[in-house]
Order: sequence, then structure tokens, then C-alpha cells
Amino acid sequence: MSHFLSLSAGIVRAPELKALLQGTLDLYKPWHQWLGIYPEVEAVLGWGMKANTAKATALAERLQLPFWRLEDGFISYLGHPALGDRRFSLIVDKTGIYYDATQSSDLENLLNNPCWLTPELEDRSVNLIDTICTHHISKYNHEPVGLWPMPAESIGKPKVLVVDQTFGDCSVSFGMANGESFKAGSI
Repeated sequence: MSHFLSLSAGIVRAPELKALLQGTLDLYKPWHQWLGIYPEVEAVLGWGMKANTAKATALAERLQLPFWRLEDGFISYLGHPALGDRRFSLIVDKTGIYYDATQSSDLENLLNNPCWLTPELEDRSVNLIDTICTHHISKYNHEPVGLWPMPAESIGKPKVLVVDQTFGDCSVSFGMANGESFKAGSI
């Protein structure tokens, strides 16, 4: 079983991460290292590009261990974390993180390699896209679909799609955008 270290109590306390990573997680404590308490560690874990992750990358460098970035998966929760639901999927990136436009990531490297997409995977992706659309699956799945009827006066009229992100989210700044970017895209 793999063993991981993190400086984040939130990462270590999340029970689903142990299952998703198929390993054990410990909060890094320097005295444990000095006492030889840690088993062989595979990597130091941090969450995305948050500011506090810089300390974790420095720890990995100091311990001469790989650093892996974690993020919620693209189909992340069956419900919503604010409602107490557990994480359903996880992104583990050993290179960067997908939303950081300043460096490559495992996902970007995979997509830029033409050898990975086999006919079988392409068929599987078509089936998965159909399942996602049929069942209205998204990152968060806590809102019931179809309970709010469309007002009669809006049927057949143009609709507006609002694309937004939580204020201050790292994906905006590391995606080389800012508040003005959202304003520039509005009508």
C-alpha cells in the first residue's frame, strides 16, 4: 500500500482520499521523520495551486520526494460538499494541474500524445458522453433536474448561458484570466 505525506490537515482527514489514492496519508511532522516513524513515502500531496501548496512543494524538494497536486475530479460529487457529501472522484497530477496555463500537466501531456486514443477508448468516450448527457451529470449533482418547468413565455426564445467561477479561485488567475476577462466576455 502506498504512503503519502501532506501539510494539509484537510487532505489527511478526508476519508475518501485514502480510498481514491489506495494508500495511507499522514500529516507531516518533522519529529516523526527524525524518529524514523514514517514508512517509505511515495509522494508529498498538496491541493492544486493554492498558496499554501508552496510549503508542500518545498517540503517535497527538501525530502527529495515527488510532489503530486490533487483536485476534485470533473464529476466530483454525487451531491454537494456543502451538504456533507463525499468526494466521488479525484485528479492526481504528478506534473502540474490542468487549469494552470503557465506549465504542462499530466492531462495536457496525455492529450498531446496521439498514441493514447485507441478506437476502443473513442467508442467508450462516445458512450460516456451519452450517459453524462442523458443523466444530466455535472461536477456537482445535488440539484434535481426537471423540477422547475420552463416558463411558457420563454419557450422558443434565445437562452443565456452563464459561465462563472468562484471569486478568487486559482483556476482564474492560473488560467491567465481576471475579473476583466469575465466582463469582456459578457454581452
